[in-house]
Amino acid sequence: KMAENPKDWVMQTGDYANTRFSKLNQITKDNVKNLQVKWSFSTGVLRGHEGGPLIIGDVMYVHAPFPNTVYALDL
Repeated sequence: KMAENPKDWVMQTGDYANTRFSKLNQITKDNVKNLQVKWSFSTGVLRGHEGGPLIIGDVMYVHAPFPNTVYALDL
């Protein structure tokens, strides 16, 4: 069952229809220009990642392709 909380991103594409759409409305076309990087995280992989992150609650799960490491980041 998909998460009912719009803050949770439990599939790479957001939902079974692959919409990649979020119901959150904090970022708008008017304020997007003011976004700034708050923090960053490196897995050490230099050639990209095959899977996207998942967000469940206040944790982001990131998978690095080699050596198949999963990171859990507190948001």
